[in-house]
Amino acid sequence: MGISTGVLYGLIPLFAWGIADLFTKQAAEKLGGIKVLFWEKLISSLLLIIASLFFFDLPLIPVLIFFFLLIMALLNLAGYVTYYKALEVGLVSILNPIQASWVILTVILSIIFLHESLSNIQIIGIISTFLGIVLCSFKPQDLLQRKFTELLPGVKLDFISALCWGVYFVFAGYVVSQIGWFAPVFFMRLFVVSSLFIFVFYKGMDIRIPQLKFRWYVLIIGLLDLLGWFGWAYGVQTEYVSIVSPIAAAFPLATFIGAAIFLKERLHLIQYLGFAAILGGIVVLAL
Repeated sequence: MGISTGVLYGLIPLFAWGIADLFTKQAAEKLGGIKVLFWEKLISSLLLIIASLFFFDLPLIPVLIFFFLLIMALLNLAGYVTYYKALEVGLVSILNPIQASWVILTVILSIIFLHESLSNIQIIGIISTFLGIVLCSFKPQDLLQRKFTELLPGVKLDFISALCWGVYFVFAGYVVSQIGWFAPVFFMRLFVVSSLFIFVFYKGMDIRIPQLKFRWYVLIIGLLDLLGWFGWAYGVQTEYVSIVSPIAAAFPLATFIGAAIFLKERLHLIQYLGFAAILGGIVVLAL
């Protein structure tokens, strides 16, 4: 039995978002999360506008789908902003496993509202992938070195972000099935970047990036983020949302492997166990 097209497309965001996170981490430390988010969305929006002029036609959108797009836009923006705000005050090794919980919510809601039916072996694959994501993001040494109260900042915002993403991907799966992948991604980008324009103008933020290196970073982040969304959206056109989403969400696998190779970061046994769980889960889902 061959690997489904949807699973193969799900591997695109796994690698694209994972590699993008390497650049995002370094850029956000120097420039700030909101500035990186602004430029990344602006770049991807400009690319989509160019693509819409030469390669894609935007379809006529039914009223119900337009209403869903508005809901998605709000969830998209809220998911990004709350997560970036959580990162400003919280501990990454606490926040990332919480963030991964959006996958479980997406799977449950997809079964309920999109009427997706999963086999027992697929459920095992999803659980294995989810546990792998959590283990990859978990650093026990960070927990042992801190008091309990030091672990709490940002947790509430992170839960809100995970809730937003969990619901968002269900809406996105339905909308993509109705009008294709390009229009939802196009409108999401325009809404987010417009909202960020208003935000940075209201706050009077300096959005300039003086260092050439980080200009290249945000360009790469924008391209990879867009590539990831392309892969996910194409994947859910041929496979269940509840199958493609856990694979896409396993991007910490690519992030940590890249960090070990290029940034010489030391990986721990628990992360290797996470890698094994993710790979096992993906293999099971591909059967």
